[in-house]
Amino acid sequence: MRGPPTIGRWALLVTTPWHLWAKLCEKGEYHNGVECFKCNPGSWSDSEETRHECQPCPAGRWTDQKGTTSASACFECPAGRWSGAIGAAQEDVCIACHAGKASSLLGSPNFSSCELCEPGKFSDEGAESCSLCYAGSWSASSGATGNESHSCTPCAAGRYVALEGQTEDTCLPCPLGRWAEHDGFSECSECPVGRVGLKAGQSLLDEACSECPAGKSSTLGGLTCFGCTAGSWSSTGSDCQPCPSGRWSDAVEATAQAACQWCAAGRFSELQGASGSAVCESCAPGRWNDQPGQSACGNCTAGRFLATPGATAAEQCQACGKGRASGPGAFECSDCAPGRHAPNETSGACIMCSAGRYAQEALSSSCSSCPAGRFSEELGASQQEACVDCSPGSSSEEAANACEACEPGRWVNVSRATACEGCPAGTASSQRGATTQEWCLLCGIGNFSTAGAAACEPCAAGRASRAVGVSMCEVCGEGQFTASVGESECERCPAGRAVGRSGASAAEACEVCVPGRWAAETGTSQCQQCAPGRWQNTPGALECLACGAGTSNSALGASSESLCAPCPLGAWSASGAAFCPPCAAGRYGARQGARRCDVCPSGTFSAAEGATSAETCEPCPSGRFSSLDDENAESGATSCELCPQGRWSEVLGATRCVSCLAGRASAWMGANSVEACEACRPGSYSNESWSSCEACPMGRWSDSEGTSLCTACGLGRYSAVYGATTEAVCLHCAVGRSSPEAATDAGSCQHCPAGRWNGQAGAACAGCPAGRASGALGATEEAVCEVCPRGRFAPVGAASCLHCPAGRFADAAESGLCAPCRAGRYGPSEGAMSNRTCFPCPSGYWSSDEGSSTCSGCSEGFVNSNDAAASEGVCVEDVFYGAGTLSRGSALLALVLFWLTG
Repeated sequence: MRGPPTIGRWALLVTTPWHLWAKLCEKGEYHNGVECFKCNPGSWSDSEETRHECQPCPAGRWTDQKGTTSASACFECPAGRWSGAIGAAQEDVCIACHAGKASSLLGSPNFSSCELCEPGKFSDEGAESCSLCYAGSWSASSGATGNESHSCTPCAAGRYVALEGQTEDTCLPCPLGRWAEHDGFSECSECPVGRVGLKAGQSLLDEACSECPAGKSSTLGGLTCFGCTAGSWSSTGSDCQPCPSGRWSDAVEATAQAACQWCAAGRFSELQGASGSAVCESCAPGRWNDQPGQSACGNCTAGRFLATPGATAAEQCQACGKGRASGPGAFECSDCAPGRHAPNETSGACIMCSAGRYAQEALSSSCSSCPAGRFSEELGASQQEACVDCSPGSSSEEAANACEACEPGRWVNVSRATACEGCPAGTASSQRGATTQEWCLLCGIGNFSTAGAAACEPCAAGRASRAVGVSMCEVCGEGQFTASVGESECERCPAGRAVGRSGASAAEACEVCVPGRWAAETGTSQCQQCAPGRWQNTPGALECLACGAGTSNSALGASSESLCAPCPLGAWSASGAAFCPPCAAGRYGARQGARRCDVCPSGTFSAAEGATSAETCEPCPSGRFSSLDDENAESGATSCELCPQGRWSEVLGATRCVSCLAGRASAWMGANSVEACEACRPGSYSNESWSSCEACPMGRWSDSEGTSLCTACGLGRYSAVYGATTEAVCLHCAVGRSSPEAATDAGSCQHCPAGRWNGQAGAACAGCPAGRASGALGATEEAVCEVCPRGRFAPVGAASCLHCPAGRFADAAESGLCAPCRAGRYGPSEGAMSNRTCFPCPSGYWSSDEGSSTCSGCSEGFVNSNDAAASEGVCVEDVFYGAGTLSRGSALLALVLFWLTG
């Protein structure tokens, strides 16, 4: 609903009757007598004057949006399409121009805008313009389409046309050296290499192009054959092929590859199509070739060499010898330089001396070792000077690539050492590679050492050490002990135990606390007494036990539960109490030893403390109540609550207040009479226990007092008014439309669905009668319901007629149901129009149900000779049961024959 009028329109509102306020609707809206709504899809409005209907979009236009403000705002059908529909709400109403026609007009209202394509042109369905016939085709008539039966005519095979849009047969024959295999060519194919033009206007390769003889070839699309040059050859109808690498030929117009001669062994050629033997080169030194006709020579393997060219075998490659080396394909060997060696006769490379070794001479076959006490990290060392002395804190053996550091607890302070010295007594060292005695450190806390030790020893049991370098460990103090060696701290006695002397060497030295005493912490030297309200009768307690609920104890160090005395009347206690407190207000204690005080029952209250009887609980006065729910069950009521709004109570001792009935409400707190519940006025309602009545919502109304539910506007009606007091506010939906109950706006009025109609405004949509159906939306009369033909049926309100299912038939039009086939018969087909389609079950089969689509067969070992059997009971046992299941007649005949033949 729109909001209140703007200030600029107050002068109009003052002088204008209420029912003319519809003039205030904006463009793209209409007024239904109550409020403004946007125009639906397919319609528009460009005026602010009173309108009850929007104008439809003209033919050729459509809109799927609400609130369109002008006819020109409706979307145009695109070029190539048209529409004669008025008020269209979807683009699919625009119909495509037929193939062979085209239209460039936007928003065309009829099919006449679709014009035939001119000769030489064609189009597909929905075209904006016609296209030229493709090159290789033509069209002399109008309206050519893109499909095969009415498309542009293609040039015949052997002919072509290069231009588009031809209006007559201008196809030309293919010239010499060219041909066209299929229809519709825009240019002819050229004769392939090795063939020449034979005849013009041909569609077959062999008829248009002849093969060149062997030894000759041609260019693409050529008209004459030319001879193959020296170094090449050709077979019949092919291109000239070059002689492969490693071969040559000086013959002209050679007809086979056999004309290509081979290069001799020890020679090679990388060139293809060579025309003379001069192309064959000798293998270079270090390479060889033992086969004729090769394109490359092989390498001598690593560690061998060959100084002469043209070698024909790998055996001609010689070994380099020890101290020398070569790579693959070498024509000479290299001497190993100092710092390298070659240990084999055929070494592929000189190997560098490893770390810790050296070679001072060239041509070496092995390396020398560095002496003990020295090392070398250098690879390929060529001098003994590469061997370096070991530094202090390390030593080495012969041929070492590094010096080893002194082990933990040892040291050395000179160079080139072969061993390390030990630490003196009383110290220890964990350092590797120590270079001085200073690395020998004093023993740490909780340890001691002897001379020359690599590690310090732990303190003995019962002792501990907190200092470094000590010769003995300290004694543990009171409340402590050590039970293991190597401790830096003494352990504390466990909870529940205590020790009052020093030097304890075992856990058993910690004595157990006696009854009435306890020790909760470790390392205690004396046990503590139990506090008031607690007791303990077992030794070694970590804590004291609490006196039970309902008792108390004021003594210190109690060693028995009997010292916990019960609480007197009017008092109570929780566990561990030193005294019993009095019962709080709202509660009472009627027995001794109470763990909790009794709660005053629901409907009562008490303000006294320490009460000893339930008689102190007084009943609540009228208009008030008390109730023990989950939240206040632990504390009784000390006063009564007022009855809340929407409730009342007129009795004493109420546990709850009575709810005002639905249709009535009360805003009073503490109401003590039903008269406080006032009836709701017309146009309002209430539920049970409401404090006030609410206005009837839109779509509902009430014309009486005390209503608990507002009456809904009926089917086909709606209302946008709150608090309505009369049914007159329910407006009618238009003919052909309806709405659900309690509808709140005109948008709820929907078209009657398929199979239903409405001929009266403000009514529900009625269904098509049985035997009739309709697929129309928004029907306004029953006449749209069409009669179902024979073989079909329709229930009430059907959108279409349905085929009778198999086993049923409809022998008359306008059937609401299909009749079933009788028992003993079956109907195999759907849509049957007569009972003649119900066939009797054949012998051996039966059907007991009406409307069957198939018959059931007799069980194995039973037979039936009757047709149209209606029950399985007609199947009788076959005395000669077996493969084939004979009938009774067949079985009797078999018995007679058996008796006659013996």
